[in-house]
Parts: sequence; structure tokens; C-alpha cells
Amino acid sequence: MSVFEIEGVKAAPGERAFGYIETSRTASQIPIHIPFNIINGAHDGPTLLVSAAIHGAEIIGTLGLGKVLRDLDESELRGTLIAAPVGNTSAFEFGTRTTYWDGQNMNRAWNMADPEGSPTAQLQHAYITKLVGNADAHIDIHSGSPDSYVWYTIYESSRGTPETIERSKHMAIAFGLEQIFRTTPVRWHGDQEDDDPESVIPTIVPEIGGGADFLKDGKRQMEVCAEGIKNVMRLMGMLDGEITHESDKIQIVDAHDEEIWAGKDHAGIMIKDCERGDFLKKGEPYASVYHPFTGEKMAEISAPSTGIVLNTGVVWPVVPQGRWLGVLGDVVEEVSLDTIDLKW
Repeated sequence: MSVFEIEGVKAAPGERAFGYIETSRTASQIPIHIPFNIINGAHDGPTLLVSAAIHGAEIIGTLGLGKVLRDLDESELRGTLIAAPVGNTSAFEFGTRTTYWDGQNMNRAWNMADPEGSPTAQLQHAYITKLVGNADAHIDIHSGSPDSYVWYTIYESSRGTPETIERSKHMAIAFGLEQIFRTTPVRWHGDQEDDDPESVIPTIVPEIGGGADFLKDGKRQMEVCAEGIKNVMRLMGMLDGEITHESDKIQIVDAHDEEIWAGKDHAGIMIKDCERGDFLKKGEPYASVYHPFTGEKMAEISAPSTGIVLNTGVVWPVVPQGRWLGVLGDVVEEVSLDTIDLKW
């Protein structure tokens, strides 16, 4: 092992360090930066980047990664962990999905990354070049917003070499959640169709917990997130120990492009008529909408396509027009953990 350095922040073997990547400043000269930790193991191994709170209100990854930082013993670590628990500090500060300074979404259109661009474009450029560029693999953790709940892992199934895609898939399985999306309606880390496949590193995006479930189940969400990070580190040979899962079978899913939205007649009180995992035919009821003043049923929200109800979507019943509600999908593969040989 040797000294690991990012932007002048150095960690010798068996040590850790903390610092910031400053990208620009606001009009009142408040620094715009990305805080990060380097945990440099005492033994040789790969480098893993784990980031969270790119969307500032999605903090389960921040909590889970914080637990990993508290638990980790660098004397037993092989390789290096780069930890960025709050990827977008202004979004985190104000509890929003977007950068407060320009209103842009840091997790969309990564091809706009520009060291001379908007505050978000500068953050994206620093994130890609200084953090992702120093890693062999990447976990970017998201979660539900205040009114929604999610519980699945996405892997990069269309970018990179076949070997990279297979490694991403094995990372997703190792993380430990029961459902894995290999396709999703939303382009994340997005729109980089011209990437050289050789430059893409294995990447997963766990979408884990959050929302209205936090008061009941927040500690478990944090612990499952932390264990998922450690599971990937075990897969990569960075930590000793057994990889743990919440189920002995993993569903790999293609999410439908046609999402479920609240239309112009759907504002009100929404009560879902189905459970996650239910199979719906196109046109069957997904949810009913009731008048908040009279209690009368006003409308039904129908399945836009035929598929299973995926483990994602709005759970809080007060729904405005134009709100994204959920996703249907198709199970394309069921993986038995008794038969698959996870490899890095």
C-alpha cells in the first residue's frame, strides 16, 4: 500500500483523512464543495467510492455510510474506501433534490459536467474526475423522498464492457436487497451514450428506504444500508466475512418506461388497491382517490401496462396533480443464492 491522495488530502496506509473538494463559491462567497473521507487500508486491495445525498433529502445512504465509517477498522481493510456521505451539500442543507444555488438536478444529465459551468455542472465535473476517477467501483446510494418509499438496487446493465456489466450485476446481488432493476424509467448518471466502455467502472445505485416509513423503521434502514456496503466490500475482497441477504432468491427486473402518475383528476387522498409484488393487468385499479372533505370516491388510478407492482413509489396518501406514484415491471430472472457464484 502507498499514500492515497485526493486534492492534497492524504492518508497513509492504515490511516484515514477528511477533506473537501471546493468547486466554486456563491455570490456571498460561501464555498461550494464536496466533503469526503479517505480510509486507506493497511493492506493492498481495490478502491471503492461510496456516495450519498446527491439528492439532498435522500439521507439513508448518509446514515448508513456514517455507520460504516464508525465500524470500519482500517488496520483490517484491504484497499481504500472513498466515502462522500453528502454529495450535494446545498441540497442536503435545504432538504431538496436539486442544488439550491441554481435549481439543477445533480443526478441528471451528467454530460453537462463542466469546470466552468453552473454550480451543479462544476460539482458534477469534480465528482466525476476527482472521486469516480480515483475508484475501481462505485456505490451511489439514494432513498425515498419525504412521501415515498423505495427498496431495490439498480445496476449499470447497458454501459461498459461485458466484464464491467457482470461485475455491476454481482455488486447489486451482493448488496443484499431482494429486487434488482437492470433497467429503470429514469436515466441516472445519465445520457453518457458516447462513453468509452473501457472508461466505465462497475456501478450500482441502491434505492433504499426513506419517506414516511422512517419513524417506524429508520434504524433498520440505516443498518441494512451499512450492511449492504460491507457486503460489496466483502465481494471485492476488502473485508472478511460472509455476504448476507434479506432473501435467498433475488428478482432481476426490467422496470416499465410507462410510469404511474397522478393525472388532472387524481388530486386528493390516495389509497392503494394493491400491494408491492402484486400482478396487475393493464387497466386494473392501482389506487383509488377520495375527496378530502366529503370522503366520496372521486377516481381510480389504473395500471398503464401489465406487470408486477415494484417496490417503489409514493406512500403518503395526500397526492397532488402531476405526482409520480410508482412503477410496474417484469421479472426477467430469478437468481438463487444457492447456485450463483458471486465474483469480483
